[in-house]
Amino acid sequence: MEDKKTLKIVSIVILIIIIIFAIYVIRNYFILSKIIKMQAALAESNNFSYTVSRVNSDQEDTEIYYKDGKSIIIYEFNETPFIKWSDLNTKESILLNAAELEALVNKPDSSITRPHMPALIAAESDSTLLRLGLSFISFISSDEIDNKKCYVVHMGKSTFYVKKENGALLKTINNDKSSSNSVIEYKNWSFNALTDENVAKPNLTGFTVTSGE
Repeated sequence: MEDKKTLKIVSIVILIIIIIFAIYVIRNYFILSKIIKMQAALAESNNFSYTVSRVNSDQEDTEIYYKDGKSIIIYEFNETPFIKWSDLNTKESILLNAAELEALVNKPDSSITRPHMPALIAAESDSTLLRLGLSFISFISSDEIDNKKCYVVHMGKSTFYVKKENGALLKTINNDKSSSNSVIEYKNWSFNALTDENVAKPNLTGFTVTSGE
C-alpha cells in the first residue's frame, strides 16, 4: 500500500515537471515566433540605418545606411577609412578611400546585395521545426539596454538582446572566449528616416578615379 502511495506521488511530481517544461517550451516558442516575425518585417524595410560596434576591439564602428536599393557602408580597414556606395537597381558600386581621395568605380555587378539585417536566425533557415527545436534549448528573460526594453535570448554559447518594440537586434554575446568579436552592439537604429540625399551617389570631384573589374 505504501509503495502504491509512493508511486502515485512520484507520478504526480513527474507530471507536474512535464507540465512546467511544456509551458516553458510553449512560452519560448511564442516569444521566438514573435521575434522572428518582427525581424522578418524589418528585413523587408526599404529605409533603415544602424551602427555595428565591436566591444573590446580595436576595430572602428561600421555605419550602414540603406534606402530604396541604394546603400552606403562606412568602415575602416587596416586603419584606413573607407566608404562603399552601391545601387541594387543599376548594379553600380563605388569604393572611396576618403583619406587618400581615391575612388574605385566598379563595373556593374549582378552579385551586389542589400546590406545585412542582423537577426536571431537567417530568414532562409526559418521553419516551425527549427523554432520548436530552439524553444527547447533557449532561455528567455527580459532586460533593458539604454532604456529600451528587450528580450534576452540565451541560446547555447550565444546571447541575443532583442528590442521588444520592433525586434531590432541590440547586442549579441558569444561566450566562446576564443572569439575576438565576442560582444557586438547594434546601435543608432532608425527606420524610414533617411532621405535620397543621405544615400546619393558620391561626388567624385577631387578624387583620383580608377575603374575596377
